[in-house]
Amino acid sequence: MDERSPLVQNQNQNRSPNQSQVIVRENLWNTIQRTLYSSYILMTFRLAVSTFKILSCGIVLSFFAASCNAPLTLWVLVSMVLEIGYLIMLFFRIPHVKIVRDGGEINEGLALGFLFKLQTALYLCWLVPGNIWYWRCKDCYNDAPVLTALVFALLILGYCYLLIPTMLVLCLCACLPVAIIFLMFISNTSQLPATEGMIKDLKSVDYDSSVNKGDTSCSICAVEYAEKDKIIVMECDPRHFFHEECIKRWLRINSNCPICRTPFLMD
Repeated sequence: MDERSPLVQNQNQNRSPNQSQVIVRENLWNTIQRTLYSSYILMTFRLAVSTFKILSCGIVLSFFAASCNAPLTLWVLVSMVLEIGYLIMLFFRIPHVKIVRDGGEINEGLALGFLFKLQTALYLCWLVPGNIWYWRCKDCYNDAPVLTALVFALLILGYCYLLIPTMLVLCLCACLPVAIIFLMFISNTSQLPATEGMIKDLKSVDYDSSVNKGDTSCSICAVEYAEKDKIIVMECDPRHFFHEECIKRWLRINSNCPICRTPFLMD
């Protein structure tokens, strides 16, 4: 194995510990970002929640709207418009999610990314007047009980929206194994190890920059390839190749391709 690889006990002396830690953090963050972005489970959950909010707001505004001391009807109406906008943007994101699941990079364009950030900022800002109007209105439950109950439910969902990312960060910092299990679950991939027989059947080749078109550094150890380095090209995509020892150690733990998560297990 290349002595420059961080998987070797004697790591590259030219790289400081701080630089290695930065690379590890960046790789971990990129993995988490790709997993959360491309998870169909999370996307389905978001679609379900947004659809539920829109239907609830539409029904209440159509059949149970009533005046009260606070402008709760206006707050619900604007909240419904924000959810409709989010739902539309989510549908435009689906093709980009498919690209990421096929091994591509996250690249949904500046416009769509900006709209998502703008919608999130407006949603969070709109929670502030909603909290003020709800908690200061003492007679709202008497004047408009259904409308007030809907506002309360939407505010609770807003609290959860703020709480869930915080919980994920805490799990990542203090309970890394829990975070890993969660990411494995939402990515819908197995982590069964490859057998030694399968690993022995792998054929290595010499790295040739003119032939091997892909990343110029190993995605596992983050070390750039040198000519004649021993690499193994995955069957899922000729652009997915890694240092021989890096991918062997990876496959002994996880039988999926490190880039596109395609199962390596074969009959």
